[in-house]
Amino acid sequence: MKRNLILTIILMLSSTILVANDRQEWFIGGEFGGMDSGKKEINAGKSNDDFFKPTYESIKFGKRDSSGRLYGLYTYQNEKENISSSSLGIGYDYIPKISEKLSPFIGIQIMHTMLEINDSEYESAGIDQLVGVSFGVGGGAIYPINYNTEIELGIRYVFNTLEDSGENNGVSKEIK
Repeated sequence: MKRNLILTIILMLSSTILVANDRQEWFIGGEFGGMDSGKKEINAGKSNDDFFKPTYESIKFGKRDSSGRLYGLYTYQNEKENISSSSLGIGYDYIPKISEKLSPFIGIQIMHTMLEINDSEYESAGIDQLVGVSFGVGGGAIYPINYNTEIELGIRYVFNTLEDSGENNGVSKEIK
């Protein structure tokens, strides 16, 4: 369903990033995790806040330099509460060199997001697909397993600009 401001906290685990901490090379990584997502529905002037916990998968592809990594990413949120989404974007993580065993990171992302709604009430009101921009900030730590493989644990906060409204049988519906 349409949502204007979705506050999403994503717990993520990235695995198999094909790069070591001190090399300036291309990498590819897979990511999966859970999300705490919120939606706000306004139906005939009454507001309803709802939270749900979907899962997601993501793939990153990018290049690391001496102070961080720049990457493109594609993310798919599995359907939950009749809502699914996909995002395509770019991100940058700053990775200070503190230790050989564990490297912290902090990063930002900007994504083009498409939200799909599979709910007949909203589809009848013309609200079935929303498109907008999502912004994220996150941080965590990277642990090298060997020269070519790392595991990452982190958290990300994402919000977006998705919202829409429509009318069905004289009843207005709005998603923020």
